[in-house]
Amino acid sequence: MVTLVLSLADALRCRFTISPLGELVQLSRAMAKPAAFAQGAHTAWLRKQSPALERLRRDHDLRPLLIAMSACSYFPDFLTPPTLSSVTDIEEELARVRATPEARAQSEIGYCLGRCGPVEPEVERQLRSRGLADCLAAQLEVLWEALVAPSWQQLRDVLERDVLYRSRFLARGGLASLFADLAPLVKLEERRLLVRQATDSTRVLDGSGLVLRPSAFIWPHAATMLDSSQPAMLVYPSRGIASLFWEPGNDDAALAGLIGPTRAQI
Repeated sequence: MVTLVLSLADALRCRFTISPLGELVQLSRAMAKPAAFAQGAHTAWLRKQSPALERLRRDHDLRPLLIAMSACSYFPDFLTPPTLSSVTDIEEELARVRATPEARAQSEIGYCLGRCGPVEPEVERQLRSRGLADCLAAQLEVLWEALVAPSWQQLRDVLERDVLYRSRFLARGGLASLFADLAPLVKLEERRLLVRQATDSTRVLDGSGLVLRPSAFIWPHAATMLDSSQPAMLVYPSRGIASLFWEPGNDDAALAGLIGPTRAQI
């Protein structure tokens, strides 16, 4: 459980952001760890994109990226650089990934490799080579063009509707109203925001505010980013993700796409 200790100033300084790179990273983690991400919109999205996935596997070596994403519960922080923009641009985000100092990139990938099983020597050599950040950014860009870019406007519309919905609740009822429908993943208990995660950590925000990032591809999980040099970030499941899989004339298709036809029928 991650605990964020909030002050009144933090409540007043909450802001929302939408990150195309963040969505792309969630998809790549689902590709890398299919057993851990067996249900949710990410799985349904990848299933829907199966022809594009087959072309990717045939035409590109994505092993370095997938190993970086699957080594342990942690993945390199430099792949999701913080932003102050309400909606970021994928080219801008990838440029910031490419600009990661070499020492930081190697330190974070070394942490991942130290906590995973055996890695093919060729892949480990690529991950420990200079220019790692540029290599992983290039692989993320390939995934973006194949899996997300063609439908980004639809994805962005879902995320923006969630931001509008929660902004109204925040203005009318404060933090308690904002987080009410996110339990048990996210719960507010007085000044403590409890986020259900595998790690145990506590951070006192102390007036620095909280960045809120809706994600179409994180359910049934939530996540926090606690880089001490930046305001804390909460990544939470967006509302309305079933609309991504809705098919005219079949009201059950969206639910079946998310949780499978058998569960949907039940």
